[in-house]
Amino acid sequence: MFDSFFQKRAAKKALAKLVSPQAVADCLAGFENQSLKEGQVELILAMVRGDTADLVSERVRKVAQIGTQRGACVDAAIGPLVAISLGTIPGPQTQVPDRPGLVNELRRHLGEEVKIVHAAERGHFGLIGGRTWGAILPHFNAMLETMTRLEFGQSEEVQL
Repeated sequence: MFDSFFQKRAAKKALAKLVSPQAVADCLAGFENQSLKEGQVELILAMVRGDTADLVSERVRKVAQIGTQRGACVDAAIGPLVAISLGTIPGPQTQVPDRPGLVNELRRHLGEEVKIVHAAERGHFGLIGGRTWGAILPHFNAMLETMTRLEFGQSEEVQL
């Protein structure tokens, strides 16, 4: 995935804004050789509201900051949708995963400007498709279905 020193350095700089320096080092150490691991995955999907790209970007950044401050991994940000997982970062965990606490904190900071779906189930996490770190949940579609019917300002735990 990272063919040169410069690519690894750029990745470290970009990832340092989202996860702890130790997590970055753990991920980059042998990153290409890591396979998917099976285990309990806690996933939060947060969709922010915004009338402008700058407003969406600001709110996505806030979601990512809150998540990483609580020891979560920001798996992806696609437009206004942010996927955050807990318990999927390799190496020793510095914080106990607290998905309900993280959901409450996101709601407290973003209020009516976010809708949140969250769940926990046995799944897989690691290098997906040889390129992207993230999580795979068997019932991910149920989370997306729930997200589409929620209004902004609401959150729901999907029982899987």
